[in-house]
Amino acid sequence: MRAGFPKPINISFNQNTALSNNELGILEPMRIILLLLVLFSNLSLAQYRSKIFNSAIDDLSIYKINLKKAEWPILDELTEATVYDLEFDVLNAKTINAKAEILITNQETLALQELYFHLYPNLLGGKLDIINLSVSGKKAKYDLQDSGQTLLLKLDSALMPHEKVLVEIDYQLSVPQNFSRNYGLFAYLSDILTIGHAYPLLAVYDDNGWHTETPPEYGDLVYADMSFFHVRIKTPLDLPVVSSGSLVYNLQKADKNYAEIVAGPVRDFFFSASSRYSFLESKFDGITIRSYYLKESERDFPDA
Repeated sequence: MRAGFPKPINISFNQNTALSNNELGILEPMRIILLLLVLFSNLSLAQYRSKIFNSAIDDLSIYKINLKKAEWPILDELTEATVYDLEFDVLNAKTINAKAEILITNQETLALQELYFHLYPNLLGGKLDIINLSVSGKKAKYDLQDSGQTLLLKLDSALMPHEKVLVEIDYQLSVPQNFSRNYGLFAYLSDILTIGHAYPLLAVYDDNGWHTETPPEYGDLVYADMSFFHVRIKTPLDLPVVSSGSLVYNLQKADKNYAEIVAGPVRDFFFSASSRYSFLESKFDGITIRSYYLKESERDFPDA
């Protein structure tokens, strides 16, 4: 027994157990303490539970599907990485309703008073309109900066080192119908829906502070930390989905196709959907590889 710890009290219960007043006096505070511990433990777990998937957001075991078994230990090194639970409901080629549940851990050595997010659709000719925003279940105020490209979220209380906070955002995406910016990586063109960087992306914080600078509208926009993405994409039945990460399941219900995907550790998440897509699938060294192509190019794929 470690020094400084009192001798434990062992009490067993059965129908014939009779406790003295002294024993009852000891037991009652213990029972209260135990109940409080259970209560606060459940509250803590509920705080980080996804409403989208009804699962623990910080359970990284679901991301093993992305990694070879020899690489699984890396998940234990990334327990403070940002986790995005996302849902996209593609209503049509122009409009997508979306939700983001973002579990953020302060990985710095100082307290953070605010958080910054990139809203890249507002840079790429489309629109990301925020409908609701809450922090740990409480509606929160926010400011949009840089012509709507940056979201500033001031926290009611400072986020201490290693402390977590859950940010929930309901929003709507308006998809541009032209190729004018960033090579059409956020656009609907030629019956192909391409959705890149289409969520509030936590900005990088380092020794120079928050990186909220506006990137050029070409090439790789994203400067971000390694993160995890658990995503559900709902599309019309005739729109197969291509995405980052690994497919957990794909099923059809009513007039919608449901795809659940996990990706990470990665810097960004992307998906595309089109009735023009077909694919070939094979395995190499235990890894499933899907190669997508346009159906009208099928003659170039004799094994299709």
